[in-house]
Amino acid sequence: MTIRYRSTRSLPGALAASALAASALAASVLAPVAAAGAARAAAHPRPGYITGTARTRCGRPLRSFAVNAYGFDGQPNVFPSGSPPLGSARGHNGTYALRTVDYRSHRPVNALVDSVEGTARLRYQGHTYSVPLAPTDGRANFAGHSGRGIVRNFVLATSGVRPGDGSYRNQQTVGVGSPAESAFYGASVLMFLSLGDVPGQTLTVAFTPLTRTLADGCRARAFTRSITLGPYQGNENFVFQDIPLGYYRLSAMLTGATPRTVMLQLDYNQQPSATVDFRPLPTSEFPDGSGSVNVYAS
Repeated sequence: MTIRYRSTRSLPGALAASALAASALAASVLAPVAAAGAARAAAHPRPGYITGTARTRCGRPLRSFAVNAYGFDGQPNVFPSGSPPLGSARGHNGTYALRTVDYRSHRPVNALVDSVEGTARLRYQGHTYSVPLAPTDGRANFAGHSGRGIVRNFVLATSGVRPGDGSYRNQQTVGVGSPAESAFYGASVLMFLSLGDVPGQTLTVAFTPLTRTLADGCRARAFTRSITLGPYQGNENFVFQDIPLGYYRLSAMLTGATPRTVMLQLDYNQQPSATVDFRPLPTSEFPDGSGSVNVYAS
């Protein structure tokens, strides 16, 4: 029997590598646990604070975002129009905690709050955009007192109706006229039709994603939008609103008495399909957005 001994010179290096691997493993295990703990804490009212979470549609925590609170001071008197918010906070890893303060003295104050707004910076297709976060309960305004603690959660929405004063509820995703860009989180496509008089026929536009994910990093899905044309409407303008922000190939069909493929045009070339990049609305800080795209159909 032969017994072989391994040199002990390599043990310190091996031990160090083992320790580093164990440390990395522990960090990978503890980080989600810590994030989950922070999310649970943010879900419960905390006296004097507004707390909550911010995630993508597919549940991923936002790495960084901003939250502002508006309302009344402790008197209570309505803050003057255009005054600074009751408080501001930066959120990290999907959670935030905002202490309400008097905007004049900057001292902590328990206040009546009627609005909490969130924004995030979105990096998409090589550009940066500032996008509003959608409240998960769908309400723009509410009544709460920070002394008892308030919980407001957000989601990064690429489509959906923006909460407002109620006038937005009458906006349709398919209609006649110009896009109501401020009514939706998604983009709009304005269709300029030159189809002739085709009453009773249906125009269907197919949106096929050219990337696996949308602007928010969540899964992209194909969908269609349709409208049945009335007399003389084949030469009118129609708007398809609230298109989820992303990169698509558009194609169109006219179905009915005389079905045919509709030719689309973005520039000077008519073709059976067109590629369109639906981006967020432009802002003064990030002017590269679009919000709406014009497409000519014939």
